[in-house]
Amino acid sequence: MRRPRPKQRSEVGGREDPENSGELLWARGRYEILSEPKGMWGEKWYAIPRRTAQLFGDADPPPSPWEFEKTEFRTRPPGLYGSGDEDPWGRPRGTRVNEFRISWPSAGLLVPVEGSSAEPYRPMNIAADILLDVQRTRPEDVKALLRFVNRWGLLGVGIPGAPDFGTDGVAISSEWVARLRQWVETLHALKGGREKETTWAEFAKILNEHLGGVHPSVSVTDRGVQRTFRAVRLLDVLCFELWDQATEGERLRRCPECRALFIPRRANQEYCTRLCANRPTVRKWKREQRRKKRMGQKINRED
Repeated sequence: MRRPRPKQRSEVGGREDPENSGELLWARGRYEILSEPKGMWGEKWYAIPRRTAQLFGDADPPPSPWEFEKTEFRTRPPGLYGSGDEDPWGRPRGTRVNEFRISWPSAGLLVPVEGSSAEPYRPMNIAADILLDVQRTRPEDVKALLRFVNRWGLLGVGIPGAPDFGTDGVAISSEWVARLRQWVETLHALKGGREKETTWAEFAKILNEHLGGVHPSVSVTDRGVQRTFRAVRLLDVLCFELWDQATEGERLRRCPECRALFIPRRANQEYCTRLCANRPTVRKWKREQRRKKRMGQKINRED
């Protein structure tokens, strides 16, 4: 039997819960895809600080996602007495530099629908359900990704080159969904002794590299203190849930309906959710209704 998870508090999304001072919540709402830089998000993207590299010399240009924007002549700041700031011909001394900016994400941005409201919630308390939904989300399906974000909010990964950007890129969000799905499959194979490409040591290294956004702390209750875990992003919450599943003794079980992997709460639990458990019954009922309809049509024709 899996040990009961203590009540955990997440410090995600920068919003404070008025009922529990210090407890921060993640926000979810309605999102859409912005394919080109315009409006408020275009302005925020354009305001990202640039990088420069000397036009001549040993300075290398920054790698992707940085792209060339323009060349500028940077003059030297004036000296104390003005000497040495001009060449023999009276021209200002300085350096020609190339200026680079972060490229606009090729697949666009996930941005809130204008006029929509955001709902705060505690993702740490339902992290297992969110990780299940990750497994049902095909990363290459933009509509499926948008449904996931509308249900649970952004992962909090920003855009390539600017992880702290105010919203997430579509492509980088898809990449993280694909990684999480693969990590769950790897964990399932490791627990079953079937994983050949990744060892437990390698998997532990992956988890350790992505748990930096989760911090243990202590909160005060009427009974004293209890342990809590504060996370920075929804992605951190999901990595923490994966760590929790990896450190539990129970084997993951694959749902025969949606094919998602989950840790059963009961020894005889076959499906991941009640919804999946009800689907075979619904399909059987529909087949029976179609059979009865065909039989009725056959009898009518014979009459």
